[in-house]
Amino acid sequence: MFYLSSRTANGLFTVFLLAGICTSFACSLPNLEKPECSQARDHVKQFYSWHLGTDADERELHPEMTRKFVSPFFSTDSRDWERDQYTLSTNVPKSFRIGKCEVIEPDKVKLQVQLLWRDDNTSRQTDVTVSAIRSGDVWQIAKVTN
Repeated sequence: MFYLSSRTANGLFTVFLLAGICTSFACSLPNLEKPECSQARDHVKQFYSWHLGTDADERELHPEMTRKFVSPFFSTDSRDWERDQYTLSTNVPKSFRIGKCEVIEPDKVKLQVQLLWRDDNTSRQTDVTVSAIRSGDVWQIAKVTN
């Protein structure tokens, strides 16, 4: 059987601890995204998570959630009342991703929202562009376009 002295064990522990700390600092990447994009991205992601995670009847019971995330000045390109005004689709996507972001003004950004549909045989992706505006310290969806 092999035994380590306490001095050797402490030395090994110190070496591994320092290696772990150095690795964690070396592998961390700085966030290069502008703060406006990071903030708006979080709010839009929260909205789409809620919107796609609930059915239409449930959403109607909680209009405060829509008011929280959607600007009173909201508009859409869709004139088809059968299509969802936030996905511009007649069927609900299975998931979504927030893609690229562009700062238009300090209080206005455009975000790419990638909507994903999957079933056993196919997968499909459609992008919509979400314009978000800052109202106080909250970002809200102002427009959704193709």
